[in-house]
Amino acid sequence: MNKKLNKTQSVHSVCFSFIGNERRKTCTKKLDSTKGLYQHSIKCYTIFNMKKDILIIGNHNSESADCFHWHDCLPNPADYSVIILDGLDIIRYWSSQKRLESTGEHSFKLKKYNETDARIVRNLKFVKAKLIEMLEFPVVIYGLFNPNNIWSGEFLASVLTTNTTDWCPIDIVKTEENGTHIDVLDQSYKRYFEILGSWEFYINLQVVGTEQLTEHYQRSIRPEIKIIAKNKIDKPISFAFIPYFQSKSGKTQKQGGELVVLPVLANKSTAPLIENLLSKHAGNTRTPKPTWVDDILMPGENALGETIRKEKQALEDNQQLLHRLEESKSLLYETGIPLEEIVKSTFVAIGAVIEPSIVTDEFIINIQGKRVLAEVKGNTKSISKSDIAQLNIDTEVHFKKTNEAIKGILIGNGFRLLSLKDRNTNDKPIFPNNIIEIAKASDIALLSTISLFNAYCQSIENPVNNQEILNKIINGHGLITF
Repeated sequence: MNKKLNKTQSVHSVCFSFIGNERRKTCTKKLDSTKGLYQHSIKCYTIFNMKKDILIIGNHNSESADCFHWHDCLPNPADYSVIILDGLDIIRYWSSQKRLESTGEHSFKLKKYNETDARIVRNLKFVKAKLIEMLEFPVVIYGLFNPNNIWSGEFLASVLTTNTTDWCPIDIVKTEENGTHIDVLDQSYKRYFEILGSWEFYINLQVVGTEQLTEHYQRSIRPEIKIIAKNKIDKPISFAFIPYFQSKSGKTQKQGGELVVLPVLANKSTAPLIENLLSKHAGNTRTPKPTWVDDILMPGENALGETIRKEKQALEDNQQLLHRLEESKSLLYETGIPLEEIVKSTFVAIGAVIEPSIVTDEFIINIQGKRVLAEVKGNTKSISKSDIAQLNIDTEVHFKKTNEAIKGILIGNGFRLLSLKDRNTNDKPIFPNNIIEIAKASDIALLSTISLFNAYCQSIENPVNNQEILNKIINGHGLITF
């Protein structure tokens, strides 16, 4: 095994070859950089006759798993059903060589960057790419999560910039904060958190990013997130991520694997935590299902499968409806483009047609051929005279460019950050009296987003009244209320 690798050969391809009957073999590669090749020594582990189903990447020794460091030549993670990833192994490795200089909390500068360091970075990227591929299949991935930034060279011209969680196939936003109170929701992890004892961050589950998965699979992915543990004020400190993949027809969904994000402490050994995770999979040596088994049907299997498919579709439809209802509440507090978009979608839900306008920032509401030019405003105070004056200008511009006399409607969200009971009062009117008088004189309709919200609620309760609601809006002038 002394032949040279050309540029296009992956270092990992060396690790996947099968030679002889040994389980592992150590080899050294010398590559000539003067011929455009990498020059480094690699400690390669070649895997043979694999029987273990668990892979650990991190400093750990276990008879029930294949164990590697991040600076080793790694096997293919796709050969395993259970994977445990310990990014703190990278920090331990560099610290043991006295090559890390702290530059802040969870931030380090690496001294004397070398080829082994480059392999660590390549391994992080390699593992991420494989996890993205594997999450479509029934795999369990335990990510021991404690992000640490590492850079080398001059900061603005860094040779290396990486993070100990760069293996992660989803984007996770954390907030650094310490605590000891842990509410474990999934009791199968109770012992893990008893061993852990405390936490150093919590996670914002509102911004878990799946863009890397979507980009790879080029289809819709619906993530299911299960909180495993939280702190005393309900901030998640651990969760499980399960992707559902939309079929090309869009009618069915396939459940993917499970990524379990578990916190670890920067200055505490991860060994007992990993042992706890291994205990969950003791004796996990099940034979992979042969493909021919899929052709065997049990009595009632088809009927149950169809029932489950319909129930899943009904659940998905209801979840989408619930999301739409929750989103509609933003009519009551949003401003700018988000407010404009939810106003448009609300009119469409009631039965109107939205058309673009040649006037910047406005749009046209078309109700059975009757058209009005809409202006949307969200203010922290009353709707002002300048807002209605702008709408008058816009209707004139529309007429000059199209020769169509069009009525304007000003949709306002005044005092948008106040509770509903505290706005539209005598001292906090959404549309002051002078605005209402100007609207009447100019044949302009005024509609608060509260009234639009109420109209949409009426539409949901009794859809047969949709046309009556829309007629009231399209034919009204001055203040329109619901």
